[in-house]
Amino acid sequence: MTSSIVLTSLKSEQSATARLTITFSAFAKEWLTIYSEAKDVKPGTIRVRLHEISKLMPYFAQLKLKEISRKHYQDTLNFLKIVQGKEYIELGG
Repeated sequence: MTSSIVLTSLKSEQSATARLTITFSAFAKEWLTIYSEAKDVKPGTIRVRLHEISKLMPYFAQLKLKEISRKHYQDTLNFLKIVQGKEYIELGG
């Protein structure tokens, strides 16, 4: 392997690791910005995503992505469904 390939691979691994250490709040903000810039996304869809994210913030905002397991995420969706109503189950799919 050449040194440039190794360096590129190392940077990619570091980037992936760094992504997992950011908080859900920071990730959601960055993701929503990128998602909103897509040409085929309607303003109403962006509002829905923002609303969905706002419902998850009390549970995940300060957690790092690596701290949120699939089970934790699903348990939160299940809790929201019971406590706040059926509409939140759609966050899972």
